[in-house]
Amino acid sequence: MKILREKFPTVPMMAMTATATPRVRQDILHQLLMKDTKWFIQSFNRPNLKFEVRPKKLKNCSKEVIDLIRSQFSGLAGIVYCLSRNECDRLAEELTAGGIVAKAYHAGMGDTARKRVQEGWLQEESFKVVCATIAFGMGIDKPDVRFVIHFSIPKSIEGYYQEAGRAGRDGLPATCVLYYHWQDVIRLRKLIYSSSNNPFNDPSVKLHEDALFKMVSYCDNVVDCRRTLILAHFGEAFNPADCSLVVGCLCDNCQYAERRKLAQRDLTQDAKLIVDTVAEFVCRRRNVTLNYCVDLFRGAQTAQIQRNNDSGNQLYGKGASYSKLDAERLIHRLLADRILMEEFTVTAVDTVAAYLRLGPKADSLLSGQQKIMLPVAVNLKPRGMEPVIAGEEPVDRVASIRNDCYEALVRTAKQLTSQQGISNYATVFPNEMLLEIADQLPTTPEELLRIPQCTEYKLNRFSATEAFLDVTQNFLAILGGKSIYSHQHSA
Repeated sequence: MKILREKFPTVPMMAMTATATPRVRQDILHQLLMKDTKWFIQSFNRPNLKFEVRPKKLKNCSKEVIDLIRSQFSGLAGIVYCLSRNECDRLAEELTAGGIVAKAYHAGMGDTARKRVQEGWLQEESFKVVCATIAFGMGIDKPDVRFVIHFSIPKSIEGYYQEAGRAGRDGLPATCVLYYHWQDVIRLRKLIYSSSNNPFNDPSVKLHEDALFKMVSYCDNVVDCRRTLILAHFGEAFNPADCSLVVGCLCDNCQYAERRKLAQRDLTQDAKLIVDTVAEFVCRRRNVTLNYCVDLFRGAQTAQIQRNNDSGNQLYGKGASYSKLDAERLIHRLLADRILMEEFTVTAVDTVAAYLRLGPKADSLLSGQQKIMLPVAVNLKPRGMEPVIAGEEPVDRVASIRNDCYEALVRTAKQLTSQQGISNYATVFPNEMLLEIADQLPTTPEELLRIPQCTEYKLNRFSATEAFLDVTQNFLAILGGKSIYSHQHSA
């Protein structure tokens, strides 16, 4: 890239990026040999997106996704991101069998097949959900995506935010749900390691693994505002009190904060005991997994622990007061800090197992140079298990009606434009215009023409006047004859 500056030393240069961290921005300057640069940085915050992390059940996760879409996003457009092509195909089949018509999209498909899925999804001809790899969504302008689900953990926070950011581009509330399980982390780390001939000495492997562990830390964090965590990654400060600026978009951690008892605890001694135990197993040439270590730490009475006579081990039961989630978070932290590491081995049944080993930073903990502080949730239940209390999250009625009206106007605009062979309604009836109609609720053609970007030519060509007014009059009746604007500005 620096050749450009060398060949054109006096030509003004502009560099643009969507989601770059401060470190990446500095690297861009270095690579392009740019000096005396002026930065123009817009806020990374997307206030209309609700962020949520859910524990992933490996056996029934597809059913959970089906239930989630049915209960919260029925009839709405969405994307489900998957880790592999096979996962895309399988999940699309399972969603369709569950009553939610979905199509797969990935690089293993031919160009014609991918184009057919993309156009079908944009026009919502017969399906509204796409199960895709990260290749999907780049350059696609579909403003009314109401949900983005990550079926597996993404490789980095940058990648996650780009993919999640394909929801809610019309400014209305949208939801981003991430299903998280450590097994998916193992899958990704195996892919990272397999990309190098010398993974333990390859700087790019460490770079990718560090990015993944930042994503792990985000998922494991059940305390801090999701928005604050994401924006901090991009070098932007955010006040968690502003997480609820848009009704219904409070992140899961902020939503449950009042019901959760938290304590910042020094877990250094427990961490040392875990590391000592792993060292002991390694010396005895015994392989233990993260899950086995968690069970041992919590004093679980599993058949494997009894078979190995490990109930007398120094670690057994020392973490009995921990929830399983917090015990897992502690070991994840040790892995992220490289105090522990995992070694991947192909088993006799051709599956990949990850066994705990001492990491390069183990001595820093054992020698007392490093402490392990972790916020621990007391009596924390997995997010998916928490009961939904009726009336717990009040929703602004007027805002809800406005959203419903806007959705009805979008459906009408799609129908009117598709009749004349136009696939993207927003090129004729921009979302800003439809939102303004939903706010003002005009009742006559004259009032409709006062809406910005709403011209007589458009209305006549697409026979839109009567169609739009039918929608607005229905919602005006619901509001007792007062527009959204009047409700919002009445004292």
